[in-house]
Amino acid sequence: MSLFEKRENFDIQLNLVLDELYDLPNSLNHQNEDDLITAVIESSKSDCTKIIKDDFSNIVSDIKTIFFKSSLNTTSPTFFAYMPGGGIPMASLADFIESHLNRYFGVSMAAPYFNRIESNVIKWLGNIIGFQENCSGVLTSGGSMANFYAVCCAINRKAIYDRNVLAFYFSDQTHSCIYKALKVLGISKSQIKVINSNDNQVIEIIKLREKIISDKKEGLIPCMLIGNVGTVNSGGIDDIETLSSICRSENIWLHLDAAYGGFFNLAPSCQFQLKNMQLAESVTVDPHKSLFMPYGIGALIVRDKNDLLTTFSPEDEEDYLPDMEEFKELTNFAEMSLEMSRNCRGFKIWMCLKYYGEEVFSKALEHKRQLAIFLDQNLRQINGVNILTATTLSIVNFNYNDDETTKKLYEKITSRRKVALSSTQINRKFSIRINVLNHKTKEEHIDILLNEIKYAIGSIDG
Repeated sequence: MSLFEKRENFDIQLNLVLDELYDLPNSLNHQNEDDLITAVIESSKSDCTKIIKDDFSNIVSDIKTIFFKSSLNTTSPTFFAYMPGGGIPMASLADFIESHLNRYFGVSMAAPYFNRIESNVIKWLGNIIGFQENCSGVLTSGGSMANFYAVCCAINRKAIYDRNVLAFYFSDQTHSCIYKALKVLGISKSQIKVINSNDNQVIEIIKLREKIISDKKEGLIPCMLIGNVGTVNSGGIDDIETLSSICRSENIWLHLDAAYGGFFNLAPSCQFQLKNMQLAESVTVDPHKSLFMPYGIGALIVRDKNDLLTTFSPEDEEDYLPDMEEFKELTNFAEMSLEMSRNCRGFKIWMCLKYYGEEVFSKALEHKRQLAIFLDQNLRQINGVNILTATTLSIVNFNYNDDETTKKLYEKITSRRKVALSSTQINRKFSIRINVLNHKTKEEHIDILLNEIKYAIGSIDG
């Protein structure tokens, strides 16, 4: 067998994949906890160092009968847990095209057309945020790496200071990847200033101001403030305008983690809440969240391209790389992140925009927002249900009577495996958290969810 597959064989394989797997993502049959536990145990027993040759049809059959059923199906329209991963089919096709062409992407001259595509996608993302035309950025593997790069840029901006005296500020609702980034970059716990959030799950401005003042008196240099545009717990949005004012007066880098919430600026009903994102130095958005892309793509957009270049561009070029002087109008993305060898991540976004148009995404996000509001309103009609946070984007949080009863309700709903939910803590209360963010979710799926909640309430109330 040759590594080069003949066209006729590939046609057969591709059709087999489509026939067997294309419609699978709508079901939730993986939601059996015993199946998941069994899969973990069995996989730990297997000798993964021995990969035995098999017929292609058997490989696809294993994917369908084993891998799919023993994993969380985030693409189902009744998956309301965590951050649902949409994975629209056109993006999968784009991934296939990009992988098949397999062009090196680190330097502009190697694939200038792909380079221009990714640059245009970054400009489009910047436009959603509200940045000017001269903004830039880098596409990453996800929001975590985008936030990591933002921290790197903020530290580099303060390079004249001893890193040990820099202070970093964010609320207790901030994603854990920020902690990871600071830890990896050698920032000690004493330099990390976590500010309490208020009952609306957004940062306490007065406490933030007080902390900055006290830190400066102790000889610390305020370096970076991370604001949230859509917290993962509740969708809370910090007061961007006030945070920007603080940062300007204190010479602090303002970064917005808009991984979840940023794309809702495409939804007309959310634009007022998100109108000030352009006041930040940098913004993270995550296309595999609220742009419905497959996993494996995030974005850091910066107001000034030089912040990425001065942070990541090497002082000396590799001798074996060709001279890039004649391509200065294009971007060498290898000089704007830690990665040298990577694919054109923007291709899937570009292809989906070319095929669907921006308006389709705008309508889809507005639809998810309205479905979440509809769910919120209907839950309020159920005796004993308490809505715990404002439904600002697509997340609804509620409990039922008290914590213990809510936990029983959560277990009852999830055990039936009709819908997938997650839980969290809101103001020290156990909350059932629902995120309406799958592009396939429609009114009928919200009806299924409401019926499951009502059925479970009836069961536990007797």
